[in-house]
Amino acid sequence: YALTDYTLFANQLGQTGSIHVTAEQVTFTLTTPEGSKTQTEKNTGPVVVGPSLVGFVVRHLEALGAGKTFDVRFAVLDRLETIGFTLKAIDAPEGQTRVKMSASNFLFALAIDPILFTFERATGKLVRLEGRVPPKVRAGNTWADFDARVEYRFVADAYR
Repeated sequence: YALTDYTLFANQLGQTGSIHVTAEQVTFTLTTPEGSKTQTEKNTGPVVVGPSLVGFVVRHLEALGAGKTFDVRFAVLDRLETIGFTLKAIDAPEGQTRVKMSASNFLFALAIDPILFTFERATGKLVRLEGRVPPKVRAGNTWADFDARVEYRFVADAYR
């Protein structure tokens, strides 16, 4: 689950973009109706995005359950930067592991509520996500961030 390339089509916002990750740097390219922007930053990884974040957590679920914490850089395409987060297991119901993802920078932590992931301990399957999700909601003439509680129901026996 090491991120190398990611392409996003954010139709809701009329944006497209990509993230390219090497051992040395993270490069963002974003195209909006107003034009294109590119930004590069030093890779202080590991770098994750929505689709690779859950895989990263699952890969480290046992260590998280044993009390280890992990720092990740979450790539935010529309901001053209990564934001640091800490992953840590917190109290969970029997048979589950709950992971809290909190901004590691004090100022970001004031503005960004933690995201909670709940996994079945026996299978490692994600069963619940609570917090910020990719879709946005209309707020007048602009789009606002949206927090939700997502319950997952698995219809397949296995996921890759």
